[in-house]
Amino acid sequence: LSSVIDDFSTFYKPSDSTDVFHINQTLKEAVISFKDSLVTKDIHITEEYNSSKNVKLYKDIFMQICLNLLNNANENFIQKEIKSPKIVISTQDTVNGVEMSILDNAGGIETELMNKIFDPYFSTKVGKNGNGLGLYMAKLVIEEHLNGEIKAENVNGGAKFTIKLKEQHD
Repeated sequence: LSSVIDDFSTFYKPSDSTDVFHINQTLKEAVISFKDSLVTKDIHITEEYNSSKNVKLYKDIFMQICLNLLNNANENFIQKEIKSPKIVISTQDTVNGVEMSILDNAGGIETELMNKIFDPYFSTKVGKNGNGLGLYMAKLVIEEHLNGEIKAENVNGGAKFTIKLKEQHD
């Protein structure tokens, strides 16, 4: 429990300063790290990088958020025994900044759980590895420290997480 509290404290009050990064490069680094961590390499990952804007980020923490979303998809592939697991990662420019999304084909999020997934200590991984803080901390950092937003929805038989961040001019 103390380790979870320490992780939470670090995540909630990042000690690093924000810096300006290109969203595509940061996301590509997270995807490489995710691929390297996979035991089986049977997940088909499509990467569609269409953003040309820079954003202000806590780079390492933002990469952890992306890794958390990718790992959640992977765990759902395993739990639901998805035969042809797919993830589509995309970025695009918006009027005020950038939008990135991670979409999987792992069956989506149960409707009655959708409003709870960003709550602290809520986990669908009862008795497993989950502590219910990953999505909560992601939302906290994105909304309170990066002035952005994160949302989840079910799309085409999978879960789609979308993060919107404001553009940072040099």
